[in-house]
Amino acid sequence: MSFFLTILERLSLRAKLAIGFGALLLLTALVGGFALDTESRLNDHMQHAYEVDLLGVASAKDTQIHHARMDRSLHQALLSPDDAQRAPALRQLLDAQLALDQEILKLEPRTAQTEAHKSLERVINDYSVYRLYVDEAVGLLRQNKVAQAVALVNSTTFLSSSTATASSIATLIRVKQDQAHDTALTAQRLATERGQLTYGLLGLAAGLGLLLVWVISLSVVQPVNRLRLAVQHLAKGQLNTSIPHTDFHNETGNLARSIQVLQQGALDMEDQSWLKLNLSQIGGALRAVGSFSELSQCLFSSLAPIITIGHGAFYIFEEETRRLRLLGGYANQQRKSLGRKCLRASAAN
Repeated sequence: MSFFLTILERLSLRAKLAIGFGALLLLTALVGGFALDTESRLNDHMQHAYEVDLLGVASAKDTQIHHARMDRSLHQALLSPDDAQRAPALRQLLDAQLALDQEILKLEPRTAQTEAHKSLERVINDYSVYRLYVDEAVGLLRQNKVAQAVALVNSTTFLSSSTATASSIATLIRVKQDQAHDTALTAQRLATERGQLTYGLLGLAAGLGLLLVWVISLSVVQPVNRLRLAVQHLAKGQLNTSIPHTDFHNETGNLARSIQVLQQGALDMEDQSWLKLNLSQIGGALRAVGSFSELSQCLFSSLAPIITIGHGAFYIFEEETRRLRLLGGYANQQRKSLGRKCLRASAAN
């Protein structure tokens, strides 16, 4: 965290804002993408439930209805006294048969699952046998062999084929209803799980967003606070205070370098004030001396503590003798021996 914060502190304010907004947009996009994926999955489940399961149940029930219509129409044809009254019943039988065939064709793509496909195969097999008996009975009726047709329809084999077809259709309906129920439960479970994940992602995104905002705010506030403390020290007269972040190439660095310029100006002004004050004090002290010896003493006593003189000697040039004569010294243990020596002006030069 500290390493990341240090990197952020060196970035410009524009870059920090770009990172913050970019990260928030990215988090929003991730949550939105997940929500869209959830919606797409739920739509797929609902579409599958409608096209395969619900329409499959409807087709299976229509198959059951058309089978019952075939049975009813066949019995009406058997009970009709003549061909004129028998013809409408046979037409109804043919219509029911064609409708049942169409519903079976519709069921084929809606029974891809193993159990449903096996149930549909049983329906087709049982219906094929049943239809053979129906076609045979219709053929007898068209030949006016009503008694034989009645005997065929009332036979055990015909009744068994009709019962088997009805039973297999009922089984198919039950299987498709179970599959529709399972699909609905799966969609409900998916919606619940995805909803919980979405709320979790929203919470995580909010937490990360707040953390990012906090880190970016720290990257702005901390350097400014350090500069504020440096300015407070400068205001208290601590002009040698180190100014932080002058190496930053951002707004904070520009502000730090501006403060550093002000600090240098204050130091220069302090140096000038110190120089003027000491010159004034030394000038006032020198105006009060009455001899060269006093001048030497006053000059050394004033300059020594200011410029930290280690040793010093003051000479006067005597034009008559063209020699230098020692008038005084500072922290010089050989003063007496220096006082007995004279230097020629040419040597001094």
